[in-house]
Amino acid sequence: MASDKQIAANRINALKSRGPITPQGKARCSENGIRHGMLARSIVLRSESLKNFRQVLANLEEDHQPQNSTEQTLVEILAVAKWRLRRLWDIERAGFDYECDQQTGDVAALPPPTRASIVFKGLSDSSRALEMMNRYENRLDRQIKTTQDRLARLKLQRSRPTNAESKGDNWDSGSQNAPPHVE
Repeated sequence: MASDKQIAANRINALKSRGPITPQGKARCSENGIRHGMLARSIVLRSESLKNFRQVLANLEEDHQPQNSTEQTLVEILAVAKWRLRRLWDIERAGFDYECDQQTGDVAALPPPTRASIVFKGLSDSSRALEMMNRYENRLDRQIKTTQDRLARLKLQRSRPTNAESKGDNWDSGSQNAPPHVE
């Protein structure tokens, strides 16, 4: 979740935006509500905050400034993976809290770290829940890293001049410096 400081900075930056200028940009932007709404409704559980997911997505869009549909898709994949990772952390916390609350007798009087250790041992010994959560967390971490790497490579490719531009071989057909016509 974004901090209050990040949210304030996002709002200030949003005020500076002039929005899309080209007809294509305006057309694409006009569909954002539909696209993001469908994405959010398919990812966010009823018990979760639609507003918070949309904020995660908006923050990532601001961070990565996607310039085409491929980059937009990667930003959405990143938002979904981060959202699912947070959900997994919530599930883990809720599971530990529940098991701690179920403890009675002498165990309930122990210090919280000791109780948590007993819960951890019990869940590790009798359930595959922790193993599965660890597996999902690792998968989501890899997905986030891979997606961030792909976004970074696409941005780098976009910012680099093409080979012809970088070699100074940018001729127009009427130029005296144009290469000879080869048939």
